[in-house]
Amino acid sequence: MNLPGSFQSYGTTVLARHPEIVHEWSIESNRCDLSIPARSPNGFDIQFEIDMDAATVHWGNWHTRFESTDTLVEELFGLLRDMLSPDMRIRELCANSKPYRGFLETYDGTHWSTEHEMGLIIWNYFGKRSVRTYSNSILPGRMSKPDLGAVPDRQHGSGDAR
Repeated sequence: MNLPGSFQSYGTTVLARHPEIVHEWSIESNRCDLSIPARSPNGFDIQFEIDMDAATVHWGNWHTRFESTDTLVEELFGLLRDMLSPDMRIRELCANSKPYRGFLETYDGTHWSTEHEMGLIIWNYFGKRSVRTYSNSILPGRMSKPDLGAVPDRQHGSGDAR
């Protein structure tokens, strides 16, 4: 399976249906990158790096690696769809305003659940702690209640600008 080619082909079709999603492709012989910038200070950048064996998804300051499977391309675009809505967010734990742990969380209609987590090994344990959240709203959420606007959250803090 040519993972970069399949990702680019599938992605071009999907993104053509959504002109509101500003994006940029970078294509090389055996690698494909897709970048989607945050559209607000409370949003987060998304980048996919696809090579022949795996995909790395960058979400804000963090990343997750996915090994190649038969359904990986569809799964990645499902993840992208959710990351572009208020039903998915990044929650960062900070010490002295520097992030040391990030959680990619999804909203199920009732509560937030962690999908992916990444953290630093070395960080300022004695620094003043804070929490920041980031969320995109380019696409509508599937689980958010339309009459409430955004997803209820904000129990963990506001989306401070980076």
